[in-house]
Amino acid sequence: MTRTSMVLAALAALSLLAAGCADQTPPPRRAEPTPPPSRRAEPRRAAPPPPARRDAYTGPTVMQTPQGKLQLPGELTFASGTSAFATGGENETLLKALLHFLETHPRITRIRVAGHTDSRGLASFNERVSGERARAVKAWLTSHAVPAQRVVAVGCGETQPIASNRTAQGRARNRRMELWIIEMDRKPFRGRDANGGCTPY
Repeated sequence: MTRTSMVLAALAALSLLAAGCADQTPPPRRAEPTPPPSRRAEPRRAAPPPPARRDAYTGPTVMQTPQGKLQLPGELTFASGTSAFATGGENETLLKALLHFLETHPRITRIRVAGHTDSRGLASFNERVSGERARAVKAWLTSHAVPAQRVVAVGCGETQPIASNRTAQGRARNRRMELWIIEMDRKPFRGRDANGGCTPY
């Protein structure tokens, strides 16, 4: 074997050895995909608070008779000879009781507020002051969100006494304010006339 052949043989052997080493090299590792960032659990939103409730009414109550008369737990009082509410009385308490009754009885769609007087003085004056007093009650109710069409104000004057006008006690009873149901579910209640034979105000 010539020297050139020996060199070629050595080179071939080195090439085979290099190829064998290359086959034993482990393949490169594939990069694992980066996991997506974990979503943080959003805190649960608290439920909105319930709407504030109006304070429960704790005052006196209005009574309703089978005939449809509304009885206040007291008497509304007025300054003598005028339609101004008397001061220092329980008028505000009584009016609030009537307001609460109307708010809690929506089926009563119309009431009549009728003013009455005793027989002292001129009949025309008595009718006017009784009507103006009834209108003052209606005005108070409408100023507290009661629809105006739900209240009829009339003045009866001295025409419908419930006691004798010959005594102070009887005259005091005749000076009064009466409340009557005249509509239920927008239908006349017991066929009752809206004005009750009195003058509307």
